Amino acid sequence: MKAPIAKARIWVHEAEGEASFSTITDVHGRFSLKLPDGHYNVMFTASGFTPNCKAYFTDMDIEDDLTIQLRPDDKHLEHIPGFESH
Repeated sequence: MKAPIAKARIWVHEAEGEASFSTITDVHGRFSLKLPDGHYNVMFTASGFTPNCKAYFTDMDIEDDLTIQLRPDDKHLEHIPGFESH
């Protein structure tokens, strides 16, 4: 079943530099990051899912239909920094 994942963490690291960024998805599984043109490695993580890493070039407009799928995996139920239960 393809459903949005709320509170998934997106880690972005400049492939040939030291800049890094992160954000989380909203309740609809959406996120937004404004990045300067460049080459980035992006890691998508969420508790209960296998992490997914992809490389992107931002000199193209990728704002609109960037869809990432995470596969369920009960081995990745560890604590994700920044997501403490209340």
